[in-house]
Amino acid sequence: MKNNSPVKLFLILEKTKAVIWTNKTMDENTNVMWIDSTWYKLFNKILKYESSFHNTWLTEQSAIDNLFNSTFYNKVSRLTLFNVYYSYYLKSRTILLSNTLNNIDSVDRLFKNANWLERESSEMYGVEFFNKSDSRKLLLDYSKIESPMLKDFSTEGVKDVFYDILDNQVTILNGDTVEL
Repeated sequence: MKNNSPVKLFLILEKTKAVIWTNKTMDENTNVMWIDSTWYKLFNKILKYESSFHNTWLTEQSAIDNLFNSTFYNKVSRLTLFNVYYSYYLKSRTILLSNTLNNIDSVDRLFKNANWLERESSEMYGVEFFNKSDSRKLLLDYSKIESPMLKDFSTEGVKDVFYDILDNQVTILNGDTVEL
């Protein structure tokens, strides 16, 4: 099946100055698009409510840390948010890339699973979503404010914790240097 993305979406994306990538090695039913974060909520509404895209689901969401990557398209913001959508009707996958410099509106009212995906992106990468219905943490302690998936996250601390297989227990060393 050829790429049957409706013309309406591309007319709207022309106004947003979106960048659309294609590749011969990529699946022909996959679209990769870059949009500004100000158009993020509108793009999600189109995918949810446009009749040509019915049965489109948000399947994946995460972020990319561009701290040391100067060749990536996003040179304005450190983080790039990416969403993966799958349309059962069109049998196509859409990958949406967006910068996180501006306000990112939450889409948890449009896609039910976006609540968990946004909470994970917020907790692990520090992406701030506005108008979010539930902003509790999923995995980390509530007192922690750092984002462990960022490239400049410190992996060394004042306590070294490891599992000792000889004693069959977790051992904590305070201030000692451990050579691995």
